[in-house]
Amino acid sequence: MKRWSFLWIIIVVLVLFGGSVYSKENKKERDLTASFVYPKLFISKDKVFKTVENDLVIRNNGKRDEVVFFEIIKAPSNWNIELKHFGNRIGGIFVASEDEKTINFEANIKNKKLPLKKRYEFAIKVYTQDKKIIKIARFDLEVGIEKFEGNEIQLTTSYP
Repeated sequence: MKRWSFLWIIIVVLVLFGGSVYSKENKKERDLTASFVYPKLFISKDKVFKTVENDLVIRNNGKRDEVVFFEIIKAPSNWNIELKHFGNRIGGIFVASEDEKTINFEANIKNKKLPLKKRYEFAIKVYTQDKKIIKIARFDLEVGIEKFEGNEIQLTTSYP
């Protein structure tokens, strides 16, 4: 009977801790991902707006900590772009191993008039200090789509 108890303890320990040790050993030394939460945004022609916001998520999947920098590589000329973290304008950020940072992307149109049926493209280059890792995060904004028509959807949830 003691033999089976000991065997069960070994199995439980391997199941609980064996996977995390295995995954750390197989991780790349350096690995980043960068993507917008909403890669495509739509704004109705009936909606009046001043600022478009989207979150840029930087995830460090590598073994080592990284400092990453940002460069706006594509944006319409009549827009002001700001990247912020906790309300502060930033051009780079520290991301620890196995951590992620969410950067607030804000785009303000300068002339406050948008043509209807227009598509705007935005792209941010995210790169490490030594430029060995470079990622491009993109998103599209479409202005002037018709109001969404259709039936309302009602979701009902319950907890057991």
